[in-house]
Amino acid sequence: MRLRFPAAIAASAMWSLTVQSPAWADTKEETFSLKPREQKVVGSFYEIRNSNCAVLPRPKVTVQEQPKNGHLIIEEIERTPRQEQCSHVRVPAAQVVYQAGEAGGADRFVYTVTYESRNLGTWERIGIVSIANAPAVPGDGGTPYEAAVPALKEAGGESVCIDCFLQRYAPAEMPKAFAVSKDGAYGARWDTRISIDEAKRAALESCTKKESFRPENPCVIFFENDRLVWKAQ
Repeated sequence: MRLRFPAAIAASAMWSLTVQSPAWADTKEETFSLKPREQKVVGSFYEIRNSNCAVLPRPKVTVQEQPKNGHLIIEEIERTPRQEQCSHVRVPAAQVVYQAGEAGGADRFVYTVTYESRNLGTWERIGIVSIANAPAVPGDGGTPYEAAVPALKEAGGESVCIDCFLQRYAPAEMPKAFAVSKDGAYGARWDTRISIDEAKRAALESCTKKESFRPENPCVIFFENDRLVWKAQ
């Protein structure tokens, strides 16, 4: 028998997995609170054959309702599956990140995840967000990452995801790399099991897959580990 075990993992909790009959649609709702401009990983989805750890295609994420006071970021990543017997493989995953806006108040978003397996079908995920009215506290420039924010805006434009750099890349373990393009596209990769060259290649590849990427503005490496390597042209 072939069994497929997808996972949906949030930053602070795991979506529960409910087994239903074939061709079912699963709906889950999550409520959480954030500060202005704060980010949260709301889902990471993959599909793998449990019997022999065969990797299946990355599930398709479709945004059905865009948030009004923030935005959703859909990332194509690779990760280790949570099945212990398959911990030696890497699987392609679709990761969903919610980025809160500047203003406080309520927000809502809806997206669906479609798997190859008919038994899993399409899942619906609903996010209900409360954004605090207090403004986010700006960085004091006390770290290399905070000090590099002006350069990041210059390299990636005003639309570049600063919180992706400060809140996700900065605390990540080395080796790691962060890439940007002038269109605001970005990509990052970190993993203690890879080399810095592999991290740089993966960051550049991730950057070129962002919706805002345009070939006329190529992605470049902005940070290697905790060091700014980008230079203004």
